[in-house]
Amino acid sequence: MNCVIPCDLRSNTANIVMGNQLSHLCIELPMDIEGNIPLLWSFNASAKRFKENRDYATMHLFTHITYLLFPYCFANRIISRIYDSASLWLTSIAVGNSAALATVSLCSRDVRSLICFSPSIGTANINFCITTYADDIRLAVIADPNIVPNLNYFTECFIQQLTVVQDLLAYRRIPGEIRRITRPPRIQPQNKSISSISDMPEDLSIEE
Repeated sequence: MNCVIPCDLRSNTANIVMGNQLSHLCIELPMDIEGNIPLLWSFNASAKRFKENRDYATMHLFTHITYLLFPYCFANRIISRIYDSASLWLTSIAVGNSAALATVSLCSRDVRSLICFSPSIGTANINFCITTYADDIRLAVIADPNIVPNLNYFTECFIQQLTVVQDLLAYRRIPGEIRRITRPPRIQPQNKSISSISDMPEDLSIEE
């Protein structure tokens, strides 16, 4: 499946600079793998190969030069010819080194909720946008009502698949991880307190 993945060209710092410095690159994702966990690891391997090459910088420069040389209407047709072959368009937001510590702020106010919509493709009738922020996962769906009259079907399936993946990841170890056997701690025998002389053992000598 052809998928468009954005790449943020801004420097990864604690202070987030708002702006459009994204480069969208069309890559192929394997979908002929059975099982959710092998499919996740295959997607992870594809993402690593995507980070190692420099095609995103070339695409960013090509897009910038295209809009400088040609009128917008003609440049949009050139760019759409590249992205129209994709079946999925992913969106992401970079929030620093750690998603748990970094925050997005506007006018000195922290953003608690954020929903973004992916650029609409002319030939696509259904657009999805999945946004992760801290411990929340938000799903936004834009679809033609003549094709998909009930959009709640996608959200219900999305929640169901997240629950399945969460249960699988909770009991599966990472490839290469050494599973350590945790043994219960040894319980030391408690010292029996002697409350009377009758509780003493027979071989115990009593001294004054």
